[in-house]
Amino acid sequence: MRKTSLGHGILAACVLSGLSVPLMLGLQWIGGGSAMLMAGLGLGYLAYLLAISPSRRGRLILGLGSAALLIGVCIVSPVSGMVGLLAVGLIWLMRSVLFYAGILPALWDGVLCILSVVCALGTVMATQSVWLTVWVFFLLQALFVYIPQRFAPSPHGPARSRSQAESPSSSDAFARAHRAAEDALQAMAQRA
Repeated sequence: MRKTSLGHGILAACVLSGLSVPLMLGLQWIGGGSAMLMAGLGLGYLAYLLAISPSRRGRLILGLGSAALLIGVCIVSPVSGMVGLLAVGLIWLMRSVLFYAGILPALWDGVLCILSVVCALGTVMATQSVWLTVWVFFLLQALFVYIPQRFAPSPHGPARSRSQAESPSSSDAFARAHRAAEDALQAMAQRA
């Protein structure tokens, strides 16, 4: 069971958006840019995800690898769009590995990440407010708690007409293959 709720996600969004303006001003004072701001906020959110993760395996490797990748890209190519997309990709990857036990929940999380980026871009173009943009992005990210860890198949199966009905052996074979794929994904997640 997850240790987090929508309230925890909203609190994280408040903290990160509240830190965004002072962090941006501090980075501008030392000569940093928006890429460093995105990397810092991304690292903060990744640390939050590691702290609330129900899985204990692979957290250190994921955390250090994500931090090294974000900092490295920020140093080598401080293009804010590239750093931002990398941060969102790492958020998606970390949640897919640590929080979900299937492919479908991970895909829905990817949709949520894309929606968050689109809404954040719309917010920054409409308001040009860093605080509001960060708030919108992380507020939408807080909705990941509503994505189930695993999508359970319907007990009755999909509705089909008699002409579309499959033989029981092909249906069972597909179910076994699907379970094997889910188990393999879970095993890979446990090794990471």
